[in-house]
Amino acid sequence: MLVPGSLPIPAVCVAGAGNALFHLGGGSVGLRLKPGFAAPAGIFVAPGAAGLFLGTLLGESGFSALWTGALLLGMFSVLLLVHEAPVPQPRDRPQRPLGRGRLILLLLLISVAMRSLLGLAFSFPWTSSPALAALLVLAGALGKGLGGVLADRFGWMRTAVCTLTMSIPLLMFGTASHVEKMLAMFLVATTMPVALAAVSESLPGEPAFAFGLTGSALLVGVLPGFSHLRPLAGRREPMVAAVLVCALALWFGLRLAHLSHGPNPQHAE
Repeated sequence: MLVPGSLPIPAVCVAGAGNALFHLGGGSVGLRLKPGFAAPAGIFVAPGAAGLFLGTLLGESGFSALWTGALLLGMFSVLLLVHEAPVPQPRDRPQRPLGRGRLILLLLLISVAMRSLLGLAFSFPWTSSPALAALLVLAGALGKGLGGVLADRFGWMRTAVCTLTMSIPLLMFGTASHVEKMLAMFLVATTMPVALAAVSESLPGEPAFAFGLTGSALLVGVLPGFSHLRPLAGRREPMVAAVLVCALALWFGLRLAHLSHGPNPQHAE
């Protein structure tokens, strides 16, 4: 907000860097708040889609939120400074061979990238139907927010793999229907908190690095949208293939990391 509007590239760079730093700091707090649980991570990332949606609408409408946004950011910054982040007690972690740990991370990050790629299958009619776009965004936010809660209750692998499998028929036969599209988005989004928490569990004591890795995997997943591969996002077969790759990578990653029920299996009974 401090960069003049006549310098769009520096403004985007500053905003992007600030957004990345906030996610690293806030995400690490969420992961440390209740170690071994996926719910806090899902609740933290869920409102992001709503913010992007509102920001896009405000930008296209020409509304300037300079002073309002600066005031809100200042207030939130003060709250973050005066609030002490939780520091949980260290826990015993199973030691894994170095090669196996790298394979687990690779599989989990592949699942994140594939989930990000699946986002290209959902078109957002920003201008033609803002209400419908808002419902689609809400479905994704609810999926992320509730996905971690469901995973902690019923098991990480069971929740993530089952919801991905349930989305296949919707992507194959129901993408023309807005209701089925929203349901598919909800189901696909539920995997995000599971993958994020699992990456954090695979990198003991490094929650910010874990959050940064998953964010980088999300970026890798959307890169095809900026290439000649973008038209494939509208076809059913590539999207179903992406779901299968995501489910298999997540299944193998969680199984190798012994995180089928999360680090707290008593909460998945």
